[in-house]
Amino acid sequence: MDTPGQDGQQRDGQERAQEEAFLEARHEGRLVASADVSGSTEPHGTAQVALHRHHPDAPAEVRGDLVDQVMDTRVVSSSDAVHVVLPLGDSASITRLQERTEDFTARPAGTSAVVDAAVPPPADAQER
Repeated sequence: MDTPGQDGQQRDGQERAQEEAFLEARHEGRLVASADVSGSTEPHGTAQVALHRHHPDAPAEVRGDLVDQVMDTRVVSSSDAVHVVLPLGDSASITRLQERTEDFTARPAGTSAVVDAAVPPPADAQER
């Protein structure tokens, strides 16, 4: 089994296939938040997420819904872990991430917060 190097390349020289998604959250017709999601098309691994708030008055429920959309993407749901960078102080998104993940850790990083967490298996896989 090949393992990726630090440059994202497989040791045999083949690049790992990546999947990306851009999600938007709108409130009263305007874009208030968005998310960039990327990760390997292969199962497992760690999905990378950047959450952006476009308006300081973006409603908490809209930001929470955006986190749900992110967690439900194929990239994240097939990953073992998620690494999220989001605006510092976005308690609605952090709370929702904490509800949807396991082994949750958050830390400040300048004007951002960084969350690392495990992605739980789908509910139907847990019932087997």
